Amino acid sequence: MLVTLTVLHLVSLHWLTRLERSLASGHLEEAEKAFHQLLTWVPRRLEFTTIWNRAALDVRLVSPLPPERVRKSLLALTRTVASKRPRLIALRRLEAHLLRQEGQLDEARALLESVPRRPHPVDAQQRAIFYELTGDLERAVEEYKLALERLDSRWAGTKFGISRRSQARLRAHLLRSKAQVHTRQGKLDEAVQALEASILSEPRSLEAAYSRVAVAGLLERTRGVEEAERYLLDAIGHAPPWAGLFLQTLGEIQTRAGRYTEAHQSLEQSLARVMVEAAQQLRTGRQISQNPRYLSLMLARFELEMASGQIGAAHDLLERLQEQNPEHPLVQLAWAGFYELQGEDTLSVSWLERAVGRADSGLLGEMTRPAARSRLAEAYVRLGRLDDAEAEYRRALRAGEAGPAVRATLGYLLARQGREADANPLFEEAMRDFRQKLRRNPSDSELLAGLGNLLAYRGDLEDAQSYLERAVSSSPRDCAAWSSLGDLRQKRNQLPQALEAYRKALELAQRPDQKKSLQSRLAEVEGALPT
Repeated sequence: MLVTLTVLHLVSLHWLTRLERSLASGHLEEAEKAFHQLLTWVPRRLEFTTIWNRAALDVRLVSPLPPERVRKSLLALTRTVASKRPRLIALRRLEAHLLRQEGQLDEARALLESVPRRPHPVDAQQRAIFYELTGDLERAVEEYKLALERLDSRWAGTKFGISRRSQARLRAHLLRSKAQVHTRQGKLDEAVQALEASILSEPRSLEAAYSRVAVAGLLERTRGVEEAERYLLDAIGHAPPWAGLFLQTLGEIQTRAGRYTEAHQSLEQSLARVMVEAAQQLRTGRQISQNPRYLSLMLARFELEMASGQIGAAHDLLERLQEQNPEHPLVQLAWAGFYELQGEDTLSVSWLERAVGRADSGLLGEMTRPAARSRLAEAYVRLGRLDDAEAEYRRALRAGEAGPAVRATLGYLLARQGREADANPLFEEAMRDFRQKLRRNPSDSELLAGLGNLLAYRGDLEDAQSYLERAVSSSPRDCAAWSSLGDLRQKRNQLPQALEAYRKALELAQRPDQKKSLQSRLAEVEGALPT
């Protein structure tokens, strides 16, 4: 069976490659022929979109073809073939996803809901993915629950032709996806529960190891660094094959906590394990440098060097990574961060634009793209390119990628231009979203700071100060939150307390423009204090 599926995948990949090249070159008759061949080679027991997603990723990794051009042509071709083969439901589902990527959300949603439901759990899973990517998170959770219920129903293996091992793998995947949605909703405790259940479903897999890493990150946000450290150390004992991954995560958490010596030790131990594994597998130096685990570890080292002020070492490390992985979007994002912290926003924007372009081709994934877009929009604002910044924020809104912080930031941008009528609805929606998420996670520092800043902007200074003080208490190394708290205390004429907040922010600041601004505000407060 495995050999058969591998052959089917390779043949499908061959025809998909021909399909994309035909689309990009404008040979639509050849493209339609390749599409029909692709459908012929997909077995009925497998979802067409599953083969598509696996093969399309392989093609994007090696294909220089422009993704927007391919996508538009593919949408037209999908409609043509679907009209000839109306009973092939997966084609309609693919068309809905393509419409979503084109930003036609209402049409995409209507098309998906018109497609007849099938009892297979993968049908509910595909719908859940669609709703997740369009920002309809409540419906996504309901569809994931339905998929799990179908998978766990009596005789599901026989009914759907799924082996026990495949059932366990699919259950774990569904639970991880559900946890991801809960995280976006701000339901962090529910996310931890779903991840723990996914670990129990296939405890020895690499995916389970990454689930443990995700749990540690959530525990860091909800219960603090010490709880996350205890969890990771326990994970090393329970799953020793993945100890290197857990040590890397431990180093990243220690870096964020400002414990640089411990972070360096953890990352060195992780690197030693990666090199031992490479030696056992007889990998060459080039194979090691292009291994995703190695790249991830080196980027963690880069973050440590930057946080600890070792700018030269961080630059040298990035140059080596750039030589080894010249077009990798994560390396491009690292360069953007490097130049941003040096105050060189033009270079930062250049690298961010390249990374976001790669994200559109699928290399960064659907969940990484919003953060890259947000950083790009913020860099545009610093450069005074307000129209470009607004376009990025609105693109995130249209794609269902925007959380309350993005809505509030777009509102600030519009208000600065005197467009209060456009900004106020964004502020109201952001306020509701912040409060709703904080009811689920009252100690989330990002949400606390975001709501505090919004309340301060709207003039509710007392409540704003309460939220900002809770934010810095929850995350003592948040430079932006300390800076905002200093501004608010200064505005309320609490000058000694403002001085304390500004000094803390200056201690944590990394960008030159941040330091210069904070030094100016410190001097202003010191000059206003009675002698």
